[in-house]
Amino acid sequence: MNRKTGKKFCELFTRSSGGNTPAESNEVDHARLFSLCEQLRGNFLLTYDNADEVRALAFRHGFEARPIAMKNTHHAEMTELLIGRDLGWIEASTGAVP
Repeated sequence: MNRKTGKKFCELFTRSSGGNTPAESNEVDHARLFSLCEQLRGNFLLTYDNADEVRALAFRHGFEARPIAMKNTHHAEMTELLIGRDLGWIEASTGAVP
């Protein structure tokens, strides 16, 4: 948790393609993780691969999902999803439109 903002953050590495992968996708019950996040008080932030299955999981639990551009460890450009209960702060801080 960020002590200044009080926001909770969780990042799971679910790619099977090399690199340090603290939580491989077969080790994490993603549906259970999303269910646990539903029980959190306040906002939280998850990052996930930008995949239809992840968007569906977020929608099923009533969460917002926003794509965000990033670069991986090999500097290849890619898109990840930010998932949370309320991602309005993204638009407020960047002026971006959802």
